[in-house]
Parts: sequence; C-alpha cells; structure tokens
Amino acid sequence: MALNKFGPAIDGRFSPDIGQYFYMVDSNYRTAAQGWSRPDGTGPLDLWNARQPANSNETRVFYTPEAGNQGTTYATQAAAVSAAVDAMIDFRGDTLYWTPGDYNIATAVNMNVPYARWLGREYKTPRYGCSPCVRNTTITCGVTNALTMSTANGADGFEIGYIRFVPITADESVLISAAQNNLYWHDFMVDFHGVTENAATAFCNITADGAGNFSIFDQFTWLVDEAQGPMFDLGGDVRQVVWSNFLNLIDEIGAAHVTSLLDIATAGDASDALLIGPGLIMCGAGTASTTFTQLVEAVAMTGTISIGLYGIVTPGNSPASTAISGAEAGDSTSALGYMRTSGGTLYTTA
Repeated sequence: MALNKFGPAIDGRFSPDIGQYFYMVDSNYRTAAQGWSRPDGTGPLDLWNARQPANSNETRVFYTPEAGNQGTTYATQAAAVSAAVDAMIDFRGDTLYWTPGDYNIATAVNMNVPYARWLGREYKTPRYGCSPCVRNTTITCGVTNALTMSTANGADGFEIGYIRFVPITADESVLISAAQNNLYWHDFMVDFHGVTENAATAFCNITADGAGNFSIFDQFTWLVDEAQGPMFDLGGDVRQVVWSNFLNLIDEIGAAHVTSLLDIATAGDASDALLIGPGLIMCGAGTASTTFTQLVEAVAMTGTISIGLYGIVTPGNSPASTAISGAEAGDSTSALGYMRTSGGTLYTTA
C-alpha cells in the first residue's frame, strides 16, 4: 500500500484496481447488541476506525444520521450519499460500497462521477435475474428522481450491482436526462411489492437522446403485484442498449398490466439496435390479471427492436392476452421467442 504524509493512499486490499473504496453505513440497521458495533472492532459501525485514513481530512466512511454514527454527522441519508459521491474521483473507478442496510433517499442525489461504482455485497448470479439476497442492501426511493444523472457524460460508465431498489409511487425513481454512455447495471432488484398501484410508476426514465447509449442492464429482477408502469421509460433516442438475463415475476394483479419492461414514447421513436433477452417472465394465476399486454411497447417507432426471448410463461388464467411486443410488425424482429397464452397455446417466433 502506498503511503503519503497523510497515511495510506490507494487502498488496494479489496481490489487490484487503482480505484478507491468508500463506504455507506446505515447506523440504525441493527442494534449494537446484534453485533454491528463490537468490542473487537469487527462490526460495520467500526469501519470508521478500520478504513478511515489516519491523520487525514479525507472521509471514506459515510454514516447515516441514526444513533451510533461516528465521524461527520449528516442531516439525512441523502446528504450522506451526496457527500460520498462528492468524495469520489472522476474516471478512477472508485467504488461506493453499501454495507447491509435499509437506506431511504428522500432528496435527489446527482450522480456525476464517470466510471464510479455503487455495489452491495456480492452474491452468486443465478441463471435469470439476481440473487434474492440483494434485499440485504435496500435503497428506497423516497422522492421523484432519487438518483439523477443530469450532467452530460457525468455518469459515463456508471456501474450498479447487488442492490435492491424500492421505487416511488406514480413517478420515476431514476432520471437520466443527459447523454450518458456505457452504463453497466447488473445483479439488481426493483421491488414493486407494497408500492401503491399506479400506471405512472416507472423505475427509470430516459428522457434525452443518447442518454444510455452502449449500455447493458444484465441479471436483474423486478417483482410486480400491482398494475404499475414499465421498468424503463424511453423518451429519447438511444442506440445499442441490451437488457439481458432478466426475471420478471408478476402475481395477484387482477387488473390490466399494460407494459412490463420497456415503453418507447413517440419522442424516442428513432431508437435502434435494442437487444432484449434472454429473459423469463412468469405471470402467476393466483389472481387473474385482466391483461398482460406486452413486454415492450413502442409508439410510432421507426427504428428496430431485436428481441431474443425464450421461456415466457403465463400459466392458468392469467393473463387473458399476451404479446412480446406492441410495436408495429415491421419495427420488431423476434427470434427464439416462446409465449404460452392463457389457453395453453404455444406461440413461437423464429
């Protein structure tokens, strides 16, 4: 480990890369009696002593404002996250490691550090979706656009992994309103369970041209038990984006769930080279949905959607009708797609 007059420089104990590690700690996630602050200094609350550079004014461990925090006290959890983002260095590949906790971002945080990483504890990747254990680190979006990327290229290369998100009702939780390239989000969960039903509830809203070009969203899960909006809402033209190895579980809706993964509005009708799949969708039959209309909706689209999906399953009487894509036939190319409808008919495209 390199040293300078302030103590340790680049902390390479967890990674061979040059990037620095910073830490978020939910001070009130568990009590001290449960071991989050221990006499031998091995609890997450003891990260301050273990990871904070000696004789340095640099902060690497950021605590939420509940009882038990050490170091600088922040007024809110969002303020602690914003301070951590401000401490990260552009292009260095810095990581904000979210220790297990239930975080609530109630003020928008602007992500403006290119090639930064937000990671929870790593879990083994299943065949489709993410490990259910990512629930151990949860970010509840307590405000519209809780995570905002509004500076052009300010979040290029932004990586998110091993985190569960709970979206806000009737609006989007993530806003990408300026060109960002090379995003890599993987092994994450979006949990709509318990979120009040509203067709305007969407996880991520991409509003600007190029806001997400050349990006990959891989190994993710979204859970739905109400008729919500789509995971991704495209209002700008994007190129060469991949949504792959996903798992969508839908149960007990009992109403029309129109669009599940991707809604491409008229403003994004020139989006092109979008690859969706492989992926698995399961609509449970415990409470019949009136419809599950489509995985992808494209309004007045002039570009191309390439869909490589298989294992689309809708058992029992839920839903009454299904479709892989609501786009015009000439705008969508399907391959290896299997859709079982409510009557048991297998729909195959080649």
